[in-house]
Parts: sequence; C-alpha cells; structure tokens
Amino acid sequence: MINIIDKKNCCGCGLCASICPKHCIEMVEDDEGFVYPKVNKDLCVNCDLCNKNCPVLNCNNKNQQIPKCALAYSKDNEIRKSSSSGGLFSEIALNILKQNGIVYGASLEDESKVKHIRINNVEQLEKLKGSKYVQSEMNGIYINVKNDLENENKVLFTGTPCEIAALNSFLKKDYNNLYTCDLICHGVPSYKILKKYLNELEEKYKSNVQKVFFRNKDDGWTNFKIKVFFEDGQIYSCQANKDFYMKAFLKNVSLRPSCYDCKFSKIPRCADLTLGDYWEVEKVHPELSDDQGVSMIVINNKKGEELLNNINEDIVLQEGEELNNFIRFNPCLCGSVKPNPNREKFFNDLNKYTMKELEKKYFRDEITLKYIIKKIKRGLVKILKNRRY
Repeated sequence: MINIIDKKNCCGCGLCASICPKHCIEMVEDDEGFVYPKVNKDLCVNCDLCNKNCPVLNCNNKNQQIPKCALAYSKDNEIRKSSSSGGLFSEIALNILKQNGIVYGASLEDESKVKHIRINNVEQLEKLKGSKYVQSEMNGIYINVKNDLENENKVLFTGTPCEIAALNSFLKKDYNNLYTCDLICHGVPSYKILKKYLNELEEKYKSNVQKVFFRNKDDGWTNFKIKVFFEDGQIYSCQANKDFYMKAFLKNVSLRPSCYDCKFSKIPRCADLTLGDYWEVEKVHPELSDDQGVSMIVINNKKGEELLNNINEDIVLQEGEELNNFIRFNPCLCGSVKPNPNREKFFNDLNKYTMKELEKKYFRDEITLKYIIKKIKRGLVKILKNRRY
C-alpha cells in the first residue's frame, strides 16, 4: 500500500484514491492544509496499484521530442481581458465545446475550495477561466474522463503538470479523442492559508465572500490584482505584490512540499500543449507590449498542433519562438521554485497570528528594504543628472 514518508514525494493528485479497486484510500488534509492519502488497512488487499501508478514514483512521459514554441493571444478583447494571460485556454475550450466535446478544468466552487469539474456548454466556461492559486480537488474526475472517452466524446483536460501526468497514468493508454493542456505552474498554496485569508477578510468587511479573482487585469496584465467580491456588494482589491496571500505565494512560503522538487516541471512536458505567461515579452517583441497579456505556447506533439490549428483564425499567432527565451522569462517551465527558508516557521505561526502580524514578521522588512533601495537609487540618479547641468 502507498505510504508517504517524505511529503515531497506526493503531489496530492489523488490518483491512488481513484485507482484503488477497494476504495480504501482517502485524501486527507494535513496540519499545513495539503491533502495526502490515508489508507484503510482493513480493506486493503495489497494489490499495489497505488504505488505502481503513482505519477511521482513512476514518472513516465509519452512526449520525447523537442517541442515547438509559439506566442499567441485571442483576437477577442473580452476573452483576453477576462483571462490570466492571452486567452488561449478559452479559445481552445470554446472550439472543443462547439464540437459537442467535454472540457475539464479547475473551478472555484465555493470561497476556498477549488475542484476539477466537467462542463459541456459554452455558458459554463466562465467557471474554468482565470488562475486559481490553490490545489484543485480531483475526486472522481479521472473516472469521469475515462467514461467520456469510452463513450467516444472529444475531451479536453486542463490542469497542472502533475495532474496531467496522473490522468495519463490512470488511463494507461492513448485515446485519440483526448487532448491535454497543462499550465506553467509556480506551485500550489495551502487550503489552510486561503481559508484563513478569506475568513479574516469576511471579519473585516462583515460580509461573506461571493467570488475571488486571483488575476484581475483592470490595471494591466503585469500589474495584476487580487479582487474579492462580497455578498453585500463590497469589493476588496489589492495589487498582488501588496496582498498577504499573493506575497506568501510569490515568496514561495505557502507552497506544497512537492512543488519545491517538481518531477514534471521539465522538458519534454507530459501534456499535448503547455500554456503560460510570456512575462517580459517586450524584451523580445516590443511591438506586443500592450499590457493585455500574451501566452507562451509549448507545442509538445501533433495533438498540440491540432489544437492550435483549430483556433488559428481566432488568435494572433507567432511561431518559431526560442525555447531558451521561454525558460528565461518563465523559469517554472523547466525547473522548480526554491523553498523559502522561513517556510516551516511560517506554517508553525499560522494559527498563532493574524495575517497582519504574519505579514509584518515575514514580509514587511523585505519589502521595506527594497523600497528604501529603490528610493536611494532614484535619489542618486537625480543627483547625477543635476551635476551634468
């Protein structure tokens, strides 16, 4: 039976629970707010399917060729504006749905739980759009995908690289009617931190959270905000680099242990197509620096090419991009983030302090120092300019 000794060896995909013939594995939240398998030993028959199919323990990849790279964004300004980057996932999903296909992706089903869901019409697509900075629950999803494939439905499955690897392992064979799309993933934060964050916001605003947008682009793509809507109409809006939850995420203090040693953040990728943000695209393509979002696209096989060809008329596409540039501007394409040295202390303090207290202890000094250095640099530049004249 599966036995997680080192937590970095479990990505929380839930494959072991789905593949167990006796249903004796349950995904249970630990003290940090991440899920891990718990085995009912009385029901286990030692078939070892959980270990044999675990994507972390058996990291197989059907893609072996060097991928092709492209950049793109949707021609539809509304789709682009409501998407995290260039709107490519929305365009691909729309194309699948218009062919009477099925799309699976992550949806924020309530204020703190993200779950993978199945949609079969365009009206439901809004639920899958945008980034969700917390791990998605996969309860029963792999089984549902297999049923759809066996019923000859065209299926698009999107998720993090480990989720794509888990699905491939569960299915055990290639399906001509399955298309997979993974995301360039920085890592997944803890449910526990998100719950704390939203609970404290509800206390402050004295209203229940209705909707959360982790990547609002009202002030532009590169200056995105987290935006929380409350039932009474109030709105919390904050730049990502000033918000507690996003600071914890971007400073790598709130991530799952396996994210610091990701087995799937590498080339070649597990999915047919890989999507991500083309950060600093202006350094390579200054003509595209409109701050509305541009997507990196890594085309991993012929199915990935097919997905792009099917939406060619709906996007601005530029092929022949350099893989090294992609890795340079979005390093999580090919490597894990480094763990924050204060991560363990941060989680130990999570129940003891409020967000403001945690922010002051773990983030404020660093931000203040950066601010001071920036002010000093600006001052020196002004002095040098004055001396010239």
